[in-house]
Amino acid sequence: MAELWCYLHFPNLLLDFRLQQPRHPSAQQLLDPALPCALVDDQHQLLQLNSLARQAGLQPGTGLASAAALCHQLQLQPYDALAETELLQQLALQLYQHCADLAPDPPRGLWLRPGPMLALYQGFTPWWQQMQQALPSFARQCGFATAGSALAARLLARQGYNECSAQPEHSWAALRQLPLAAAELPEQQAEPLQRLGLKHLGQLLDLPRAELSRRFGPALLHYLQQLQGEQPLPLQPLQRPDEFSARLELWYEVSDSALLLAPASRLLRQLQQFLTERDALAYQLQLSLTDREKQQQQLLLSSAAGEQQALAWQQLLALKLEKVQLKAPVIQLDLALQQAGPRYADQNTLFDRHKARYSPAALLSLLRARLGEQAVQQPVLANHLVPEQANQLSLVQQPSPQYQSNQRLKPVPASSSTPGSWRPRLLHSTAQQVHHPARQLIGPQRLSCSWWQTQSVHRDYYVAQLASGQWAWWYQDLRQPGCWYQQGWFC
Repeated sequence: MAELWCYLHFPNLLLDFRLQQPRHPSAQQLLDPALPCALVDDQHQLLQLNSLARQAGLQPGTGLASAAALCHQLQLQPYDALAETELLQQLALQLYQHCADLAPDPPRGLWLRPGPMLALYQGFTPWWQQMQQALPSFARQCGFATAGSALAARLLARQGYNECSAQPEHSWAALRQLPLAAAELPEQQAEPLQRLGLKHLGQLLDLPRAELSRRFGPALLHYLQQLQGEQPLPLQPLQRPDEFSARLELWYEVSDSALLLAPASRLLRQLQQFLTERDALAYQLQLSLTDREKQQQQLLLSSAAGEQQALAWQQLLALKLEKVQLKAPVIQLDLALQQAGPRYADQNTLFDRHKARYSPAALLSLLRARLGEQAVQQPVLANHLVPEQANQLSLVQQPSPQYQSNQRLKPVPASSSTPGSWRPRLLHSTAQQVHHPARQLIGPQRLSCSWWQTQSVHRDYYVAQLASGQWAWWYQDLRQPGCWYQQGWFC
């Protein structure tokens, strides 16, 4: 099978994207798709137009003065080449899962080599149908073509050929009929050829190669070899980023933090695609809110279990935004992946029929998002003999990504220095003085420590059985004879 190249040309990529942005009553700068719209380049000429602007008689290259005279309702916005290039990169990443051999052609083109994917999709037609379905709505208006060379596919697609087939020779006749002005030749080469009377690309292809090389130099010969697929066209294959970061510029100022959830969800969906392609989980994200004064507020989102789905991160973000007080209206969002790890399959036991709504790690993430990192703590055992100092509260540590996502939180084991048989499971935060006698006392066990400190500890501990039958942990302070205190309960 001959080499097959497919080219997608998006003539109004940035304009179509902006026209589909959700409008806001306070956003005066947004384009209204019900009116003629256009993007203007640095030379004050129209670059991209919607259908209503074309119906009004406007064309790319029209100056602003002529455009204003022809269409009084024309809406204008400046063209941003960098934004369109980033948009093309995002589009290429979306199509990467359907075509691994892909090369962007900034700012509005995309090369695809479908040959290696045809065996997976069982033919060219199913692959092409899948590609059309994978295109987002703002990229549906595009020119496309297939040919035996990358250069030929680009020329045909930019001229609106709009035919794709598995036989590249079918497009050869259409390529020969293209006007010479559509060949994208440099002006110093195109002008002499036009003076010779050449009007179509086929007439140039029929001329002897040796005479063309002698008269016009090797550059033209090299161009014809690339056009006919005899030499490859130098392309820059798509490089998937190793780290995730995404930016979204808002088209209106947002003063209410709750309203940031909707635009941030778009960034979270991009993150979901990034994680799905790598079969990974995200453990920590950072969302930066940039206001109109170019100052940033950082929001740190953490998931103890690790999450891949955008909906799970949206729930955490919604809780976080409830407590955010914006210093100034926000105009830009930046999302960065701080910590990630591999995803492991869920391991359920054979008899585990009843599942909780949230796993312990997922519940921990929700509590952190609502209450704050410092408010969620867990009891731990410290290496100290004094009971009230051995039981402490500590922040729950963030699990490392290399651990499995379904790993349950385990309590910190007690120190070997603690007398396990004499220490009850339930301890009072502060010892309670006892005024009634016990039915039975077992002991004592003397505890004398911290003698080098001002408040030393000298106690005799007993296991006391009360009249009710309960077992408690009592002690007598040796510095206060006759005073008994209850430290905890055995249960």
